[in-house]
Amino acid sequence: KHRITVQAWSPLAKGALTGKYTPDNLPKFEDVRAGDPVYHPENFRRAWPLVQLLLSIAEKYGKKPVQVALNWLISSSPVVVPIPGAKSPEQVEDFAGAVGWRLKPEDWTAIDEASRAVTVYYSAYYTGRQW
Repeated sequence: KHRITVQAWSPLAKGALTGKYTPDNLPKFEDVRAGDPVYHPENFRRAWPLVQLLLSIAEKYGKKPVQVALNWLISSSPVVVPIPGAKSPEQVEDFAGAVGWRLKPEDWTAIDEASRAVTVYYSAYYTGRQW
């Protein structure tokens, strides 16, 4: 109706949804992630079930968690455009693997429900924010 496009900034939560990190191996970041609430241990533990689900679904499809997460986001609405940040040509190739296939409805719904259940607390001044 209004022809508005949503640009999903940081659709992989600055790498939190890649499966590279676990609640027990969070490094001490020295980049923009150092102060990102997503990487606070308590918040990351809250997000961990979603990451585990992405890992499981990725294995089922022969894909990577980033590809599953981006595919879910792309297929959620025709007006949502994710803008993942790539640091290497390999990451660009990974991102490209998010298209050309579709999640089964039950997998899409499982990711949707799991993502809605994650609350990231930003500070004492905010009660929480869904991501």
